[in-house]
Amino acid sequence: MIGAKVKDLTWSKTYPYEQLAVADQGDGTYMICCIPFALYDLCLGDYVTIDDEMNAKEVVRKSDYVGFRVATISDDTQRILLDHVQSVHYEVEIYSGRLTALATENAIDGKKLATILRDLEDKRIITEYETIDPGLIK
Repeated sequence: MIGAKVKDLTWSKTYPYEQLAVADQGDGTYMICCIPFALYDLCLGDYVTIDDEMNAKEVVRKSDYVGFRVATISDDTQRILLDHVQSVHYEVEIYSGRLTALATENAIDGKKLATILRDLEDKRIITEYETIDPGLIK
């Protein structure tokens, strides 16, 4: 596990650091093995170096994964969300009864997922979503 400083002003009030599961690559780099929730600059599969305090220091190789944060109205609507996205095999991590992180392996699948999320937002199944890498998916 390593830490990563949350830079977003809104998220950093609640989460100054986020813990990340990583795999030591044996060459001074670590691959992120989870979907970050409060970070915009890191995603599943990215390779990072760390500082002496075991915090992410620098991204040395970006993965092709595209991450999303999703807020649902209730536990019931979260189950509906999971039914929709798991049927198309996206990576999913649940942070609470209403907060979910999702990741796709590439931007093409990211656009497909964004379409699904927009539809679920229109149907009021989710309250909002955003990409972890703003500007990548519109």
